[in-house]
Amino acid sequence: MPETSKPNYPIESVDRALRLLSILCTRSSVSLSEVAEELSITRSSAHRLAAMFLWHGYARQDTRTKDYLVGPRLLELGLGALRHIEMAGHARPLLREIAERFDETVHLVALNRTAVAYIDGIESSKALRAGLRIGMSRPAHATAAGKVLLAQLPAAELDALYPDPELPSSTPNTIVRRTDLDRELAHIRARGYALNNQESEPGLSAVAVALPDPTDFIRTAVSVAIPSMRADDAFVSELGHLLIERASGLAEPH
Repeated sequence: MPETSKPNYPIESVDRALRLLSILCTRSSVSLSEVAEELSITRSSAHRLAAMFLWHGYARQDTRTKDYLVGPRLLELGLGALRHIEMAGHARPLLREIAERFDETVHLVALNRTAVAYIDGIESSKALRAGLRIGMSRPAHATAAGKVLLAQLPAAELDALYPDPELPSSTPNTIVRRTDLDRELAHIRARGYALNNQESEPGLSAVAVALPDPTDFIRTAVSVAIPSMRADDAFVSELGHLLIERASGLAEPH
Protein backbone atom coordinates (compact mmCIF):
# COMPACT_ATOMS: atom_id res chain seq x y z
CA MET A 1 0.00 0.00 0.00
CA PRO A 2 1.48 3.41 -0.90
CA GLU A 3 2.69 5.67 1.89
CA THR A 4 0.73 8.87 2.53
CA SER A 5 1.73 11.89 4.55
CA LYS A 6 0.07 12.72 7.86
CA PRO A 7 -2.92 15.10 7.48
CA ASN A 8 -2.32 18.74 8.38
CA TYR A 9 -5.26 18.67 10.77
CA PRO A 10 -5.48 15.17 12.27
CA ILE A 11 -8.54 14.29 14.36
CA GLU A 12 -7.15 12.53 17.42
CA SER A 13 -10.33 10.63 18.29
CA VAL A 14 -10.55 9.18 14.78
CA ASP A 15 -6.84 8.39 14.79
CA ARG A 16 -7.19 6.46 18.05
CA ALA A 17 -10.24 4.56 16.82
CA LEU A 18 -8.45 3.53 13.63
CA ARG A 19 -5.37 2.49 15.57
CA LEU A 20 -7.52 0.36 17.86
CA LEU A 21 -9.10 -1.15 14.74
CA SER A 22 -5.63 -2.13 13.50
CA ILE A 23 -4.71 -3.62 16.88
CA LEU A 24 -7.84 -5.79 16.95
CA CYS A 25 -7.25 -7.00 13.40
CA THR A 26 -3.62 -8.00 13.95
CA ARG A 27 -3.77 -9.69 17.36
CA SER A 28 -5.67 -12.58 18.82
CA SER A 29 -6.71 -10.42 21.80
CA VAL A 30 -5.76 -7.20 23.60
CA SER A 31 -6.25 -6.11 27.21
CA LEU A 32 -7.58 -2.74 28.37
CA SER A 33 -4.18 -1.79 29.79
CA GLU A 34 -2.53 -2.64 26.45
CA VAL A 35 -5.03 -0.46 24.61
CA ALA A 36 -4.30 2.44 26.96
CA GLU A 37 -0.55 1.99 26.65
CA GLU A 38 -0.44 1.64 22.86
CA LEU A 39 -2.76 4.59 22.27
CA SER A 40 -1.09 6.71 24.98
CA ILE A 41 -4.38 7.40 26.72
CA THR A 42 -5.74 6.83 30.22
CA ARG A 43 -7.47 3.60 31.17
CA SER A 44 -10.79 5.43 31.48
CA SER A 45 -10.44 6.81 27.94
CA ALA A 46 -9.45 3.38 26.67
CA HIS A 47 -12.50 1.91 28.39
CA ARG A 48 -14.83 4.44 26.75
CA LEU A 49 -13.32 3.82 23.33
CA ALA A 50 -13.54 0.04 23.74
CA ALA A 51 -17.15 0.35 24.93
CA MET A 52 -18.06 2.08 21.65
CA PHE A 53 -16.39 -0.74 19.72
CA LEU A 54 -18.40 -3.30 21.72
CA TRP A 55 -21.65 -1.41 21.18
CA HIS A 56 -21.18 -1.26 17.39
CA GLY A 57 -20.00 -4.87 17.17
CA TYR A 58 -16.46 -4.04 16.09
CA ALA A 59 -15.12 -5.81 19.18
CA ARG A 60 -16.24 -8.51 21.56
CA GLN A 61 -15.03 -9.29 25.05
CA ASP A 62 -13.72 -12.55 26.43
CA THR A 63 -16.00 -13.43 29.34
CA ARG A 64 -13.13 -14.96 31.32
CA THR A 65 -10.15 -12.65 30.71
CA LYS A 66 -12.12 -9.49 29.76
CA ASP A 67 -9.69 -9.00 26.87
CA TYR A 68 -10.99 -7.54 23.61
CA LEU A 69 -11.20 -9.53 20.37
CA VAL A 70 -12.34 -8.89 16.81
CA GLY A 71 -16.11 -8.46 16.70
CA PRO A 72 -18.66 -9.81 14.23
CA ARG A 73 -19.16 -6.46 12.52
CA LEU A 74 -15.48 -6.28 11.57
CA LEU A 75 -15.66 -9.76 10.09
CA GLU A 76 -18.77 -8.81 8.11
CA LEU A 77 -17.09 -5.69 6.74
CA GLY A 78 -13.90 -7.55 5.87
CA LEU A 79 -15.71 -10.32 4.04
CA GLY A 80 -17.93 -7.79 2.29
CA ALA A 81 -14.88 -5.94 1.01
CA LEU A 82 -13.27 -9.17 -0.16
CA ARG A 83 -16.38 -10.19 -2.09
CA HIS A 84 -16.30 -6.91 -4.00
CA ILE A 85 -12.66 -6.86 -5.01
CA GLU A 86 -11.97 -7.33 -8.70
CA MET A 87 -10.45 -10.80 -8.27
CA ALA A 88 -13.62 -12.19 -6.71
CA GLY A 89 -15.63 -11.37 -9.83
CA HIS A 90 -12.74 -12.33 -12.10
CA ALA A 91 -12.49 -15.80 -10.52
CA ARG A 92 -16.22 -16.61 -10.47
CA PRO A 93 -16.29 -18.15 -13.99
CA LEU A 94 -13.42 -20.44 -12.96
CA LEU A 95 -15.30 -21.53 -9.85
CA ARG A 96 -18.35 -22.34 -11.98
CA GLU A 97 -16.32 -24.25 -14.56
CA ILE A 98 -14.59 -26.43 -11.97
CA ALA A 99 -17.81 -27.02 -10.03
CA GLU A 100 -19.71 -28.06 -13.18
CA ARG A 101 -16.94 -30.27 -14.51
CA PHE A 102 -16.15 -32.20 -11.33
CA ASP A 103 -19.20 -31.57 -9.14
CA GLU A 104 -17.00 -31.03 -6.10
CA THR A 105 -17.15 -28.06 -3.72
CA VAL A 106 -14.93 -25.20 -4.86
CA HIS A 107 -13.91 -22.06 -2.95
CA LEU A 108 -12.18 -18.77 -3.54
CA VAL A 109 -9.84 -18.31 -0.58
CA ALA A 110 -7.80 -15.32 0.63
CA LEU A 111 -4.67 -15.31 2.78
CA ASN A 112 -4.79 -13.30 6.01
CA ARG A 113 -1.42 -13.63 7.72
CA THR A 114 -1.35 -17.22 9.10
CA ALA A 115 -5.00 -17.95 8.28
CA VAL A 116 -7.14 -18.25 5.20
CA ALA A 117 -10.65 -16.83 4.75
CA TYR A 118 -13.24 -18.46 2.49
CA ILE A 119 -14.82 -15.61 0.55
CA ASP A 120 -16.81 -17.30 -2.23
CA GLY A 121 -17.75 -20.81 -3.25
CA ILE A 122 -20.01 -23.27 -5.02
CA GLU A 123 -21.15 -26.42 -3.26
CA SER A 124 -21.19 -29.90 -4.81
CA SER A 125 -24.57 -31.53 -5.45
CA LYS A 126 -23.32 -34.97 -4.40
CA ALA A 127 -24.74 -36.57 -1.26
CA LEU A 128 -21.24 -37.04 0.18
CA ARG A 129 -19.57 -33.67 -0.22
CA ALA A 130 -17.59 -30.94 1.47
CA GLY A 131 -19.83 -28.15 2.74
CA LEU A 132 -19.44 -24.48 1.90
CA ARG A 133 -17.19 -22.54 4.27
CA ILE A 134 -17.89 -18.97 3.14
CA GLY A 135 -17.17 -16.63 6.04
CA MET A 136 -15.03 -19.18 7.88
CA SER A 137 -11.30 -19.21 8.42
CA ARG A 138 -8.72 -21.97 8.90
CA PRO A 139 -4.99 -22.10 9.74
CA ALA A 140 -3.10 -21.54 6.51
CA HIS A 141 -0.53 -24.25 7.12
CA ALA A 142 -3.30 -26.87 7.48
CA THR A 143 -5.08 -26.17 4.18
CA ALA A 144 -4.24 -26.61 0.51
CA ALA A 145 -5.17 -23.01 -0.29
CA GLY A 146 -3.16 -21.68 2.63
CA LYS A 147 -0.06 -23.66 1.71
CA VAL A 148 -0.15 -22.68 -1.96
CA LEU A 149 -0.43 -19.02 -0.92
CA LEU A 150 2.32 -19.31 1.69
CA ALA A 151 4.50 -20.78 -1.05
CA GLN A 152 4.27 -17.42 -2.87
CA LEU A 153 5.79 -15.49 0.04
CA PRO A 154 9.47 -14.56 0.39
CA ALA A 155 11.46 -16.31 3.11
CA ALA A 156 11.66 -13.20 5.29
CA GLU A 157 7.87 -12.85 5.36
CA LEU A 158 7.44 -16.54 6.23
CA ASP A 159 9.92 -16.13 9.08
CA ALA A 160 7.93 -13.20 10.43
CA LEU A 161 4.66 -15.12 10.23
CA TYR A 162 6.07 -18.34 11.71
CA PRO A 163 8.86 -17.45 14.15
CA ASP A 164 8.41 -20.64 16.22
CA PRO A 165 9.65 -24.11 15.21
CA GLU A 166 6.35 -25.75 16.19
CA LEU A 167 2.96 -25.19 14.52
CA PRO A 168 -0.54 -25.84 15.92
CA SER A 169 -2.23 -29.09 14.94
CA SER A 170 -5.77 -29.49 13.58
CA THR A 171 -5.63 -33.25 12.91
CA PRO A 172 -2.97 -35.98 13.22
CA ASN A 173 -2.02 -35.22 9.59
CA THR A 174 -1.34 -31.50 10.09
CA ILE A 175 2.22 -30.29 9.51
CA VAL A 176 3.46 -29.30 12.96
CA ARG A 177 7.14 -28.44 12.34
CA ARG A 178 8.31 -25.33 10.56
CA THR A 179 11.07 -27.29 8.81
CA ASP A 180 8.48 -29.70 7.41
CA LEU A 181 6.35 -26.76 6.26
CA ASP A 182 9.32 -25.25 4.44
CA ARG A 183 9.94 -28.59 2.72
CA GLU A 184 6.27 -28.85 1.72
CA LEU A 185 6.25 -25.30 0.34
CA ALA A 186 9.28 -26.13 -1.82
CA HIS A 187 7.40 -29.13 -3.27
CA ILE A 188 4.39 -26.90 -3.98
CA ARG A 189 6.52 -24.34 -5.83
CA ALA A 190 7.96 -27.10 -8.01
CA ARG A 191 4.60 -28.81 -8.64
CA GLY A 192 2.44 -25.71 -9.01
CA TYR A 193 -0.44 -26.83 -6.81
CA ALA A 194 -0.95 -27.77 -3.16
CA LEU A 195 -2.63 -30.74 -1.52
CA ASN A 196 -4.45 -31.16 1.77
CA ASN A 197 -4.59 -34.79 2.87
CA GLN A 198 -6.91 -34.68 5.89
CA GLU A 199 -4.73 -31.98 7.45
CA SER A 200 -7.53 -29.57 8.37
CA GLU A 201 -10.37 -32.02 8.88
CA PRO A 202 -10.55 -35.84 9.00
CA GLY A 203 -11.96 -37.38 5.84
CA LEU A 204 -11.45 -34.23 3.75
CA SER A 205 -8.85 -33.61 1.07
CA ALA A 206 -8.29 -30.61 -1.20
CA VAL A 207 -6.33 -29.34 -4.18
CA ALA A 208 -5.52 -25.64 -4.62
CA VAL A 209 -3.69 -23.24 -6.91
CA ALA A 210 -2.79 -19.59 -6.40
CA LEU A 211 -4.45 -16.99 -8.59
CA PRO A 212 -2.48 -14.18 -10.22
CA ASP A 213 -2.98 -10.69 -8.85
CA PRO A 214 -0.88 -8.04 -10.58
CA THR A 215 -1.84 -5.44 -7.95
CA ASP A 216 -0.52 -7.52 -5.02
CA PHE A 217 -3.52 -6.19 -3.10
CA ILE A 218 -4.62 -9.58 -1.83
CA ARG A 219 -3.41 -13.13 -2.34
CA THR A 220 -6.14 -15.53 -3.40
CA ALA A 221 -6.41 -19.17 -4.41
CA VAL A 222 -8.99 -21.56 -5.82
CA SER A 223 -9.42 -24.67 -3.70
CA VAL A 224 -11.40 -27.81 -4.53
CA ALA A 225 -12.50 -29.83 -1.49
CA ILE A 226 -13.04 -33.56 -1.95
CA PRO A 227 -14.07 -36.36 0.41
CA SER A 228 -10.82 -38.28 0.89
CA MET A 229 -12.34 -41.53 -0.38
CA ARG A 230 -12.63 -39.89 -3.85
CA ALA A 231 -9.24 -38.17 -3.81
CA ASP A 232 -7.15 -40.83 -5.57
CA ASP A 233 -3.81 -39.89 -7.16
CA ALA A 234 -5.12 -39.84 -10.73
CA PHE A 235 -8.02 -37.54 -9.92
CA VAL A 236 -5.88 -35.21 -7.81
CA SER A 237 -3.25 -34.95 -10.56
CA GLU A 238 -5.87 -34.25 -13.25
CA LEU A 239 -7.51 -31.61 -11.10
CA GLY A 240 -4.23 -29.98 -10.08
CA HIS A 241 -2.95 -29.61 -13.64
CA LEU A 242 -6.28 -28.30 -14.90
CA LEU A 243 -6.37 -25.70 -12.12
CA ILE A 244 -2.86 -24.55 -13.02
CA GLU A 245 -3.86 -24.16 -16.67
CA ARG A 246 -7.08 -22.28 -15.92
CA ALA A 247 -5.51 -20.05 -13.25
CA SER A 248 -2.72 -18.99 -15.58
CA GLY A 249 -5.41 -17.96 -18.07
CA LEU A 250 -6.70 -15.40 -15.59
CA ALA A 251 -3.44 -13.49 -15.92
CA GLU A 252 -3.80 -13.11 -19.68
CA PRO A 253 -5.32 -9.89 -21.04
CA HIS A 254 -8.95 -10.15 -22.17
